[in-house]
Amino acid sequence: MTRFARSATQLVVTAVLATALSFAVPVFIDSHEYAHAVLNYTKNPGPDTEARFRIESTKNQRLTIIVHLASAGVLFILMNCGWWLVKRRSRSESIGSPGL
Repeated sequence: MTRFARSATQLVVTAVLATALSFAVPVFIDSHEYAHAVLNYTKNPGPDTEARFRIESTKNQRLTIIVHLASAGVLFILMNCGWWLVKRRSRSESIGSPGL
């Protein structure tokens, strides 16, 4: 396997793992506007309060997706740094160790 193929494989594997891990953890966003829209909708279900609830719900879902993607990016960088350090350490140990 060429060096490029190994690097591409590493990037794909870490991207998939980082995405899976970031979406596996639930995100809780405490938004005053969303809570207020839910409260108003439960007290008085009508077209106006439903429209406001849908708008706030969409904003909340968009924020959740952004947090998931940001955490996936951070995990991706951390995993690749860790993989690079392990690879570097194992390469230096194999060079410095005497043959058995």
